[in-house]
Amino acid sequence: MTMKLSEPNASAVEFLNGKQVGKSLREIAVDLIKTESEDLVSRWYHGTSNTDLFTWADRCDNIIKQQLNVNGQVVEWNCLEGVKTGVVIELDMENKDTPENKVGTSESIQFDSKPQGYSVTLALEILANVDMDLKLREQLIGNFRNPQNIDSMTPEAFLKRFGLALKNYEKQDNGFWRNLKTRFTAIFNRQRS
Repeated sequence: MTMKLSEPNASAVEFLNGKQVGKSLREIAVDLIKTESEDLVSRWYHGTSNTDLFTWADRCDNIIKQQLNVNGQVVEWNCLEGVKTGVVIELDMENKDTPENKVGTSESIQFDSKPQGYSVTLALEILANVDMDLKLREQLIGNFRNPQNIDSMTPEAFLKRFGLALKNYEKQDNGFWRNLKTRFTAIFNRQRS
């Protein structure tokens, strides 16, 4: 008896084809996020396979966080924690006062204990094929391929990349940049010991 394998459906092939998914990504929105300590530029790209790419950059165009979501698989890099992978978890929200009890859903990300190589490889293939500014694409790929973060960078490298933003906001007592400065100082002091 010979068993015939079925052909994979088009959506399964599309999901696994990083080149095709990358070529489908288009910029949907650019927003300026003003906070007390920093102005950030947020960009959103959307494509096939429920793919979303989000980036957040400082005034010097340094990416401080990026997140790629492909059909619920998440690959994220941020300057504090480096690369993380995970999955989107969708939870039904309940309300005891409504007859149906269901009032909607809430999403959260369940990160893996360590980054999954396949997810990062797929993310790199997708990013290599996105039609975007070359400098931005190289920065995004570099963050996933060579994932440096505040703990793995030398003080000189960190200051070269993020120093201007820290200098501009070192008098602020709260916010993202204050947290960065605190962590950077701890690393610098640890390296002198």
